Amino acid sequence: MTWNYRLVYRKDVKTTPGARMGVYAIHEVYYDDNGKPDAVTQDAISICGETINEVWTAYRQMSEAFAQPVLDYNTRRPIKNTAKKVVIKGKKK
Repeated sequence: MTWNYRLVYRKDVKTTPGARMGVYAIHEVYYDDNGKPDAVTQDAISICGETINEVWTAYRQMSEAFAQPVLDYNTRRPIKNTAKKVVIKGKKK
């Protein structure tokens, strides 16, 4: 089973007592044998590591999520027209 980081949209997230809203976050997404999203982590992923290099590597991997369509948390299907080009230091990646 393969995985990567993806930007995921959750429609109805409790943000404060009595308040709910849609939220975008980075999640780990796991794919079936046909390459379709099969599972999404319940919680968003934070960037952490035992070394600065590990944090930098995770950051770079997560940044690749912005070049792909956003996934709907509930259906795991892409939301059309949501892929963006990542701009780092003024250069498109």
